Amino acid sequence: MPSMDKCPLCGSERTRLEHKTAGTSVRSCAVCELLYRFPQPSDEDLEALYNSHYTKEKMANNRPGGASPENVLRQHLDLIDRFLLPLKGKSALDYGCGAGSLGRVAKARGMDVAGVESNAHAREHLIKTGLFPVYKDTHELSTSGKRFDLIALIQVLEHLREPWDDIGKLAGLLSPGGCIYITTINSRGLNITVNGFHRRELLKMEHLYWFTYKCLDALCKNAGLDRTIRLRNAVADTDRGPALYVSQTMLSRFDLAGSIKIGVKR
Repeated sequence: MPSMDKCPLCGSERTRLEHKTAGTSVRSCAVCELLYRFPQPSDEDLEALYNSHYTKEKMANNRPGGASPENVLRQHLDLIDRFLLPLKGKSALDYGCGAGSLGRVAKARGMDVAGVESNAHAREHLIKTGLFPVYKDTHELSTSGKRFDLIALIQVLEHLREPWDDIGKLAGLLSPGGCIYITTINSRGLNITVNGFHRRELLKMEHLYWFTYKCLDALCKNAGLDRTIRLRNAVADTDRGPALYVSQTMLSRFDLAGSIKIGVKR
C-alpha cells in the first residue's frame, strides 16, 4: 500500500493532502499528477464491497456494479480497431472482466477471448456460463502459455492495488505487435471539477487512484512501456441520447471528459 508522504508511482516527496473525510483521504503528487487514496481499504473490506456488486441478481442482468453498457463497450472496440489494432480474428484478454460484458461483445466480433477476474463470485458466474476461459490472476494465466493481441483494462486501473505492477506483468502476455488498451477516470474531468471530488469519488472506496494523461504515461514508462497513444475520441452511452455524445466529443478535445483512454505498445 502507498505511504502517506511519498508518491507510490514516482517516489516524489512533493505530495500534499487534497481531500479528507472520516477514515480516508486522498493525496496528490506534484510531479507525476497521481491522486491516491490513503489509507487504502483492507483486502477484507474490498472483498465485501465487490461481493455486493457481484450478486446473482445483478450478474443475471449483465450489469453488476455499474458495468459499462454494451453500446459503450462496442465503441471502445471500434476505437481500438480504428487506431490501434485491426481486431478481426485477434485474441483478447479482458483484465478485470467482471461478469463478462466486454468479452461477450468481443466474441460477437469474432475474437478469441479470455478474462482475468479476482472476485470469486464473478469468476464462478463466468465459469458456469462457459462464455470464455477466466483466470484468477496473471500468475494462473501465465501457466496456460497464452499470449494476446489485445489486453483491455476498461475502468479497471483505478481499482488495482499497484497498477504499475499489473501493467508490467500484462506486457509480458502480449503477442508481437499487440497492445494494451486502458481507459480510466480522468482526475481533471469536468464532472469531478464541477460536482466536487467529495461528491463524485471520495466515498467510492473501491477507487484507489485517479489519473491524468501525464500520469498514465509515467505509469506505463515505469512498466517498461514507452509507446503510448492518447485517444481523445468520445465514448458515451448512446441510449441516453445524442446530446451526451456531442458534449463528450467537445470535452474530450480539451481532456475534460470523465475518462481518459490510451493505447500502449511495446
